[in-house]
Amino acid sequence: MPKRIYEFICPSDHLTDAYIDSELRITNCKVCGQPANRIVSTPMVKLEGVTGDFPGAHAQWERKRNEKIKAEKKYSPTE
Repeated sequence: MPKRIYEFICPSDHLTDAYIDSELRITNCKVCGQPANRIVSTPMVKLEGVTGDFPGAHAQWERKRNEKIKAEKKYSPTE
């Protein structure tokens, strides 16, 4: 069985993690030793502060926008 890191919570509300087989649903709490049930972890999502986009998406949009402006200036007729 493949092993992965999972989060567990016990009846005393200790939140711990363990590197165990993916089929196991219960392990002993590392703090108090009580049976702890596996829970679904909340994913960590980090967004850009101003736009709310993912950091890579905002940087990519800004780069493409600057390239487009540069191309438009290059090909625009001079006065």
